Amino acid sequence: MRFKKRDENILNYARKVSLVVPEDDARVLDGQSKICNWLKNRLKDEVEDRIKLLADIPKPAQGEQPSDQAKELLQAISTAQGLRNLVPELKEQFPFLKVVHSSPLKNIALRVADTIDRFQKSKRKQGKAAAHSQWLAYSSWKRDWTSLEYEEPNKGWNVEEFGWLRLSLGANAEGRRLAVRLKLVDPPKHMARARSCRIIREGRDRYYAVFTFKRKKEAIEDGDRFVYLDPNHKNFAYGVDNSGNAFEIANLSKLAAAEKSLDKLKGYRDKCKKKSLWVDTVRNDGTVGTHWHPSRKWQRYQDAVTRLESKVRDQKKHFMYSLANRLMREYDVIGIGDYVPASADHGKGAVYNRAVVNRTFHGRFKRILTWVGQRSRKRVLVMDETGTTRTCHCCGHAVEGGIHPEIREWTCPQCLSVHIRDENACQNGLQRLASQMASEADCPHLPCLGHQSVVRRCNWRFSAQGWEGVPKRRRQSKLNAPTKLSGGDPSPRRDGRQPKRS
Repeated sequence: MRFKKRDENILNYARKVSLVVPEDDARVLDGQSKICNWLKNRLKDEVEDRIKLLADIPKPAQGEQPSDQAKELLQAISTAQGLRNLVPELKEQFPFLKVVHSSPLKNIALRVADTIDRFQKSKRKQGKAAAHSQWLAYSSWKRDWTSLEYEEPNKGWNVEEFGWLRLSLGANAEGRRLAVRLKLVDPPKHMARARSCRIIREGRDRYYAVFTFKRKKEAIEDGDRFVYLDPNHKNFAYGVDNSGNAFEIANLSKLAAAEKSLDKLKGYRDKCKKKSLWVDTVRNDGTVGTHWHPSRKWQRYQDAVTRLESKVRDQKKHFMYSLANRLMREYDVIGIGDYVPASADHGKGAVYNRAVVNRTFHGRFKRILTWVGQRSRKRVLVMDETGTTRTCHCCGHAVEGGIHPEIREWTCPQCLSVHIRDENACQNGLQRLASQMASEADCPHLPCLGHQSVVRRCNWRFSAQGWEGVPKRRRQSKLNAPTKLSGGDPSPRRDGRQPKRS
């Protein structure tokens, strides 16, 4: 295995810092990345050659030990240490590898070992045919820039001079150690506590340094403020807390427009000829290499697609982390349903199916929410939400066959209570949250359920400045049935006056 078993009492987090890279240093970093990418592809060939040699060795009879040659081959291809030991041999065979620091080269071998380990686990679970797609594949540097990873503290990198990063490279032909000095843009104040450093590139000219930090986890604080979130499609989630406050978390705006722009740019790009120019390159040894080079128009569209994809990815990340931190400031215990949209046919066409997967990122949000909860000393529980929508929270009656997603309000046939679909699911989840916390032996404090009815509703909307809550008017029920939603007007205005009824 590549990593040691993680200590449950240690919290790991990372900081991404932009780098100011001059043109000459950018060529140096690109050259280092190209060599690491070449090493990854070479290790794939080395592993497959040893597999072929291992297949030619006769298998030992039952009860006999494999030969020394078979043990050596197995050690080289099945363990991280064995693959790591191949790097010094390749350095002697290909001296240009010495231009790169030993840490990035070592981590390339460890990445290959991780891929082989994942393949073996998938092969045992899914079978050889299903796991074949997870085997080692050749990596294209033009498509994926290979990162430079320095995983040991202050080995090959240094941030002792605040605001600057010094990277040690390999040695040139004369044996002189090479290095580059790069400026950090708005680095965190605790840079001296960084444990590892990784250099990445986004687009064609944006370089970043990702620093990893560690700290001990602190005990969870006691508190009596808790909330349950119900993930949805029409909105990102709906929440109800134990004080009777209900809020609807709006989806990330402008995401649909960005997807349409991406589709349009990709359509323009695909109409261009990618392989249009035949380029001859004279190498240092005098040989000539030829390769296809994309047209300038294709490359221009590809750069625009890369920039827009990076922008959308950052917006999603900002949305999820901002929401998680807002919840941590408001509540001590947070429960969330385990619903994750499936990549299946929803009956509305391929465009709708893709939009459901792209615009609903609840699985990633649960992981982020759990991590932010650990950092903030708050409790986060992912709960089974089966039956919460079709069960009346007042009398416990469950509607047979479920409730169609287009029905946003429904009346309980037993107690005649009118329910808002998402709100009823949250109130059932809130009761399950209290029951689960009561059943946990390590729970130091069990908050009270408080108000059973919703007394206030609002919308949570996300903007570049953060989250804002907007009072929400209670919707006019389409059903001619009495309601049991009590506790005062659900949407009071900020000036204290009652809103007008439509």
